[in-house]
Amino acid sequence: MDTLKSASISVEVDDASLLELARVAEAEGISQDDAIRHAIRFYLNHGKGYRAMLKDGTEAWNHYKRTGLHVTDDEIGDWIAELDAGNDDAEPPACHT
Repeated sequence: MDTLKSASISVEVDDASLLELARVAEAEGISQDDAIRHAIRFYLNHGKGYRAMLKDGTEAWNHYKRTGLHVTDDEIGDWIAELDAGNDDAEPPACHT
């Protein structure tokens, strides 16, 4: 089988995205083509993790809507502070309604 070294593709992009692409590419000092190549490579390398995180977040949101169970930002923050302080036995906060 022949190895594909490069190929051209056509993608429809809205005007706002094209303007943002031009702005970002210029700020980074790279061509728009390079910016698109970087974005594709990033998606291929990290997209699976992003999609898994999105799926987990959606499932958590649906669980919350069904049950009302949650922990607050302050409760999580206090728990993380305990872990950061070296208390490896700190218990995570309990879910509540």
